[in-house]
Amino acid sequence: MAALGIDIQKGLYYCRKDEEFYKSLLLEYAKNGQEKQRDADRFYADRDYPNYKIVVHALKSTSGMIGAIGLSNLAKALEDAAEVEDDRFIRTHHEAAMAEYKRLAEGIAGAYEEPEEDEDAGRMALFSDDEVMEFAPEESGIGGEEENDNEFGRYGYDVYYRYVVDHAAVVIYVIVRISDHIPAV
Repeated sequence: MAALGIDIQKGLYYCRKDEEFYKSLLLEYAKNGQEKQRDADRFYADRDYPNYKIVVHALKSTSGMIGAIGLSNLAKALEDAAEVEDDRFIRTHHEAAMAEYKRLAEGIAGAYEEPEEDEDAGRMALFSDDEVMEFAPEESGIGGEEENDNEFGRYGYDVYYRYVVDHAAVVIYVIVRISDHIPAV
């Protein structure tokens, strides 16, 4: 990982020095790389900066968590630029960020080549789509047919939901793993 420019000690720090947990984060990062990059590229091409901001925020967080500090910092700058719709900055730095993301994801995947398995095997399902939709107020437009008439932008709830659930799954997993190391009072 160090050859890829990943600060292993920083990544392990965020994983409470749990090497298996760190490896699982690296593998998840690599596995989701293509899908998240496609989303970022689509929002970038469409100049859909509210949704672009969501994607690069996730990239910032996950990259930082594995120790890819350079990419995390660049994603933070892109997130800030998306906040103010700084088209020039985003156009100047998007391609470099996605190339680095691809390089890291492929490098990690190559370092941990594992046999193909079912995409959802071993993955914790927190909530089904129906369970989440149960809590969405009807007047919000979430989950409705209106594509452009809701607070989540042109791509709507599906994109927002996917990134929120990804973040929530990581946070919950970290809390559960950390609680194993906290002595009872």
